[in-house]
Amino acid sequence: MSLNFRGFTLTELIIAVSLLGIVITGVAGIDLASRRSFISASRRARVQDGARYAMEHMVRKIRLANRIDPTSGSDTQILLRMDYDPSKPTADPESVLNTPGDFDDYWVEYQYSPPTTPANTIQYRYSTIKSVDLPDDWSSWETIAKGVLDPATELYNLFVVKDGATDVPIVTIIIKIRHYPDQPKSANNPEATLQTATALWCKGRSL
Repeated sequence: MSLNFRGFTLTELIIAVSLLGIVITGVAGIDLASRRSFISASRRARVQDGARYAMEHMVRKIRLANRIDPTSGSDTQILLRMDYDPSKPTADPESVLNTPGDFDDYWVEYQYSPPTTPANTIQYRYSTIKSVDLPDDWSSWETIAKGVLDPATELYNLFVVKDGATDVPIVTIIIKIRHYPDQPKSANNPEATLQTATALWCKGRSL
């Protein structure tokens, strides 16, 4: 019994390889697009989470503060006095001094990339001793946000301090964060901008 097997012609092989190449190219393209979309979404979520964390951190401290140091409140830095025991009120809201004998206050500071710290960051530190006056002893700087756009370059103010209608300082905070802050905004380099305004906790505590 004779078996006659017919092989593939060169033309058929070329067509099969070409079709296989088209299929592989299509699948690879879909996979690459999916990967890019996933990376872009992950970066966007990371940027938004970073901006949200920094905003919540600063708002929480500002709402608990009883004074903003008049030498601060610039577009990139703010100094806050926190009352450790609110049951001991300030005798004179306009005075730096608290009630005599009440030395339970501490200070916190937020600043955009202070010297010796990484660029494009918001840094936070607190006084390591309780004092009604600005202390000399501070904790190390702690990074609470990365990828922050330079306010001087981007023409915006990180902090804006104004007196409210009831003489309570109102602090407006604007945070702009980009995944790669030194590169233009794009789908693969997302940017998040958050803005809010909050007041100090106590009426009558002014600048």
